Amino acid sequence: MNRLIIELSEIAKEYFAHQDFEKCEETLDKLIAFCKGEITLAQNGEMIFIDDEDKHYLLLEAYHNRALCRFNCLQYEKALEDVNLAIELDHKNPALFNLLGLCNFYLDLFQDALLAFNKAIALDNAYTSAYLNRARAYMLLDDINNALKDLQIAIDLESKIPNAYYTRAITLLNIDPKQSLMDLQKAEQLGLENVDLFYFQGVASENLGDYEKAISFFNKVIKVDENYSDAYFKRANNKRKINDLEGALQDCQKSLELNNKNAMAYLILGHCYRDLENFDSSIKSFKKSIELDENLKYPYYALANLLYDLQDYQEAIFYYDKAIEIDEEYIQALANRGNAKLQLKRIDEAQKDYDLAASYYEEQHNKSKFEDEALEEFKNTISHNYYHLANTLYELKHYQKALENFEKTLRFKPEYPEVFFNRSHLLTDIENFSEALEDCKKAIKYYKKHNQEDKYFKSLTHKAWIQSKLGNFKEAIEDYNLVFKADKININSDFENAYISRAYCAKELEAYEELIEYCNEAQKVCENNFRVYFWRGIAKYYLSLEEEAIEDFNKALKYSKEADIYYYKALSFEDLGELEEAIKTYDEALLEDLENDVFYYHRAKCKRELEEYDEALQDINKCLELANDNAKYYLEKAQILSFLQDYENAFEMAKISCNFDPNSYESYHFMGVIKIHLEDYKEAINYLSKALKLNRKDIWTFYYKGERLRALGEFKQALREYEACLKIDTKNLDALLSKAECLKQLQEYDEALEAIHILLDLDPKHELGLKFKNILNNKTKKQNKKWWQVWL
Repeated sequence: MNRLIIELSEIAKEYFAHQDFEKCEETLDKLIAFCKGEITLAQNGEMIFIDDEDKHYLLLEAYHNRALCRFNCLQYEKALEDVNLAIELDHKNPALFNLLGLCNFYLDLFQDALLAFNKAIALDNAYTSAYLNRARAYMLLDDINNALKDLQIAIDLESKIPNAYYTRAITLLNIDPKQSLMDLQKAEQLGLENVDLFYFQGVASENLGDYEKAISFFNKVIKVDENYSDAYFKRANNKRKINDLEGALQDCQKSLELNNKNAMAYLILGHCYRDLENFDSSIKSFKKSIELDENLKYPYYALANLLYDLQDYQEAIFYYDKAIEIDEEYIQALANRGNAKLQLKRIDEAQKDYDLAASYYEEQHNKSKFEDEALEEFKNTISHNYYHLANTLYELKHYQKALENFEKTLRFKPEYPEVFFNRSHLLTDIENFSEALEDCKKAIKYYKKHNQEDKYFKSLTHKAWIQSKLGNFKEAIEDYNLVFKADKININSDFENAYISRAYCAKELEAYEELIEYCNEAQKVCENNFRVYFWRGIAKYYLSLEEEAIEDFNKALKYSKEADIYYYKALSFEDLGELEEAIKTYDEALLEDLENDVFYYHRAKCKRELEEYDEALQDINKCLELANDNAKYYLEKAQILSFLQDYENAFEMAKISCNFDPNSYESYHFMGVIKIHLEDYKEAINYLSKALKLNRKDIWTFYYKGERLRALGEFKQALREYEACLKIDTKNLDALLSKAECLKQLQEYDEALEAIHILLDLDPKHELGLKFKNILNNKTKKQNKKWWQVWL
């Protein structure tokens, strides 16, 4: 090759080495023009010619070098043209494909860049730079996993190359900041001298939450380059996180002095003003950040959050919308926009935002190779939002949707005790007590494990209440007792209710002594609760302590005029035989509940016993107007009518009573008694026999049947009835006297006299018994005379 041509090529290389790219390109232009025959060159007056082989080599080298020149001058499109021309001359050169990839990369043609780097690696699978460059392309395409694979290959190929560690550190800044920090330190150890090393170490430390260390790195950046504006606003962000708000504000202002077009600096300034509660300045700063870079999502998001906290939910939604327009997979913005819509009761729209955020989270989680702290934060946000949506739906009584969202909450956070506790309450509201109990047990297990005493005891109290709704009153009392035995319980309204609920369980178990004890304890913490006195009164009533019961009912009535309190008070008077007081109290009960059939029934009974039959009849008629399907009401009317000697209608009422309750021996007994009054003894015996089939413990049924049989001359059958009566009550004087009468008729005088002796032992002054004794004694004497004595 001609010496002049060689010298021109060497001159071009020298210009390139000294970064005089303009003169380098001029020289290469001449060489390319010469090779293409566009110009001629002469040396010593003679034209220079080169053969085709030299021309090919020279042209390839010139295109390659001019591409490098133009690339370094940031003329990427022209560089791309040259490298493509070079590749036409040599399509097996990996360095050319690597350069082709770089040109495409800087022209934002990332897919084309990947194809070029792939080709370079295919030609040379140990080409470290190609792996590094392909990794950068993958990063910008958000294919982090492939980027990291390429970086690891580059490090494995050449472990002493600091750029591989440096690039990987940048890749891992937000994914694995701990490894990123280690890689930056490794790059520094391998000799990389770059102020950005300190800067990115600061960013990694910030991402690790070590704000003091981050500040120290940004201090180093500023010491090396006091005009590094980004370092000031990054240091400001870390200062605000350690509550050095004034220092943070000064750093933001310094950053903006150096570069007043920096959108990120205004963003951090907005955060500083917000922390200082200067909300107007904060809003202005966020808006300035948006003005400077409309494609930056963070200022929109930060401004929306501030407006949300200021309860301007509609305006907040506007800026969340803007952030999501920039990044439709912006999980936090979607979640927070959902929160704003929830505040405005736009429930369905909030649900859609939460579901979108959840789906994007799951996509990112599945793609991520690392336990990303940001993704963990997203997961917590999503579960928290679903939880609050579920609670809102619960408050609105949209139970099914609330349950669905509680379930979604648990999908993202399986161990969420508040979900179990609140869902347990919801399930009790829809009376699904079994599932409510299971949820409550899960909450209790968690709170006990983590020593959250207050929540543990609240859950235990709720569990006890659920047990009571399931009818498991003993188990409920056991749980309540666990709550009350705790040393650190602060009595509040929840626990006051627990004392009352425990008493309720004892009432339902009819454990009246325990009920009195529990009411006494409840009185110490909620003395103004009428149930304390009411239920204690009920317990005393059933323990036949009617006078004490009445005292408690009077105390209860100071706090509540519930009709049932009057009712039990009236029952107590009734049992004490104070019928007039009972009637007055039933009157008061009816003032509170005029349509209560039970009150009319009991008042009718009291009036009947006071022989006020007409008024009693009015009450029982009113009672039957209110409830015409109760057997005992008809039976009571039958009794009242019988006292009014209206036996026919009395019988009809007793018959209706029997129709409603065919197993009521009282109805048959009473029909038998009425038939006695109507002197239809055979029918009386028939009904009394039916009564005895249902109940063989009523002495009077046996007695009345015996009386009618005796009246019909059926003495043996009558005797069996009296004996059955006396098996139940050996001291029944009427049955003893009637038995003696039957035995007399059967001429069993000794046995009859024995019955009379028993009667007189019980009542020595019994007039009929004494008369009957004399009669029987005479009969016995006559029976004992000899036959000849009779005829004397």
